[in-house]
Amino acid sequence: MKCSVYGLGTLKNYKYVIVFARYNNQWIICKHKNRNTWETAGGHIEQGETPIQAAKRELHEETGAVDFEINPVCDWKALWFIPRRTEGSSLPRNNYRICYEGYIFCYRV
Repeated sequence: MKCSVYGLGTLKNYKYVIVFARYNNQWIICKHKNRNTWETAGGHIEQGETPIQAAKRELHEETGAVDFEINPVCDWKALWFIPRRTEGSSLPRNNYRICYEGYIFCYRV
């Protein structure tokens, strides 16, 4: 996976939000309900929702926060790669194809 950070408002096709949140001078991370991982709050932007609305919704859903200030920080782009396999080989070749590209709008609380 390749991740890049851009200036605020550089990207236009936002699909996800990530919320880097602090409370009492400590970072907030959430246990993912479908994986055994700890992550920042965030998720898909629903149809008709703005990135700021999605960030507020995700923060509330994942942490229970109800009284907070939220501000945009930057744009974030992630490219996922899947190795191509050569025919007859179980080992991946050294070239990759893009299988997913997502835009993530970040916020801080």
